[in-house]
Amino acid sequence: MKILKRLSLIATVFSGQLITDPNGLFKKITERLRTHSFSINLPHIPSPSPEGERLLKLGELTASVHEFEAQGIRGRWRARQVKRQLEELATPISSSVSLSDDRVVKNVVYFLTNSVPFTHSGYTERSQKILKVLQEIGINVHAVTRLGYPVLIGRFSKISNNSVEGVNYSHLLPWRYPWSWSKRFELAVDMLVKEASRVQADILHTTTDYKNAIITSHAAREMGIPWVYETRGELQKTWLSKIPEALREAASQSEFYRKASAKELEAMGKASAVISLSEISKANFSSLGIPVEKITVVPNAIAGSELSIDFDKTKIRSELGLPNEFIVGTVTSVVGYEGLDDLLRGLKVLDNVFCLIVGDGEARPSLEILAQELKIQHRVIFVGKQPSESIWRWYAALDAFVVPRKDFEVCRTVTPIKSLRAQALGVPVIASDLPALREVTGNIALYSVPESARSIADTIDKVRNLSTHELAKIRNKGRGWVQGRTWKENARQIGILYRQL
Repeated sequence: MKILKRLSLIATVFSGQLITDPNGLFKKITERLRTHSFSINLPHIPSPSPEGERLLKLGELTASVHEFEAQGIRGRWRARQVKRQLEELATPISSSVSLSDDRVVKNVVYFLTNSVPFTHSGYTERSQKILKVLQEIGINVHAVTRLGYPVLIGRFSKISNNSVEGVNYSHLLPWRYPWSWSKRFELAVDMLVKEASRVQADILHTTTDYKNAIITSHAAREMGIPWVYETRGELQKTWLSKIPEALREAASQSEFYRKASAKELEAMGKASAVISLSEISKANFSSLGIPVEKITVVPNAIAGSELSIDFDKTKIRSELGLPNEFIVGTVTSVVGYEGLDDLLRGLKVLDNVFCLIVGDGEARPSLEILAQELKIQHRVIFVGKQPSESIWRWYAALDAFVVPRKDFEVCRTVTPIKSLRAQALGVPVIASDLPALREVTGNIALYSVPESARSIADTIDKVRNLSTHELAKIRNKGRGWVQGRTWKENARQIGILYRQL
């Protein structure tokens, strides 16, 4: 019966995507296969309306619907997907209730977009670490992932529940995945309420983006309990970073950007409390009208055990098959705004410097081509995604960890986890001189001009020429900085917040 149920869900998920956005589905399949070392070129189906696609790419949703609907049945199917997005943006978010001060919080349900073991990212690492330490301080936590996950990303789990290091995850896997937003919304709320009621949740806690806030807020209203909104990223700003520079200004005024920004602000306004990753984000939200006392900063962090790892760099390099040269690099999602193209161009002007890129993503093929064009492919090592339990070894193998993010709005406000792990291991960090990176590194990194290959090269050269004493000073300062940024400390802050609700 479970197998039949899962097959039914798979069929409705992929048939819906195939009909409304076949090229988007083919792109996801291609990227998935590439991560498993399979290279395949799936067909590209001509759009029913190139003008509709152009408008959609620029965020003009309503105008694209009109273009698609004028192009026959295929156009109407394509328009259906865009109209679903418009319906999402138009769905109101429910205000959180308040509870008396003497309410004891024992059970919390987290509503998440993705989770381990199906997705490994900064998002899922933060979730897992926070959930684990919350349990350690006596709060019962239970995670629930969005409707259809992990089938939505092509992972065919036979079970609806799993446990990772003692943290329980439930996955909302129905018989079928509705094609309409209204039915999808109703089903997600209903299933979340049932899961939260089963564990007698006192609070619902969710994370960006606004789609999670919509589902969570309505579920919390049905249960009569408060909900918390954690702003981990900014969807619309990430979307904007992928728009060609010449069109970015127009896209920042587009229908999608304006409505998505308003929806995120609505979610923060309606939640009982807001959690941000940085002081920069807190100040930004406050400037947009969110009361400053409503916002709690819970930064990205590391496990305390990472501060005591002892290692032999030469031995690790030998075990990983890396050369005994000066190696810079990163562990990251390989996407455009990370600025890895600028790093490779900087590498071009340096002699005897190797670059290690750990991770995968849509930008990897273009970076591999760029390395060949620059004639530095013999000095650039792509190793793809690596197991999370041994990922620290790839950090430890580096002479300098580089975060060359571009000067996009999302990069100026969203802080990563990766630089903290490098500092914990005593690896010098080179980062773009952006507010979020200054904050997350405690002003202890070496900073380069964003999107400047020359500046990156000069900063790498500066690290290469540091004396033993200067290197030791940077390592000690970095380790001292991250000692105050542990998941355990974060859990303590969140526990206090729950009690204040």
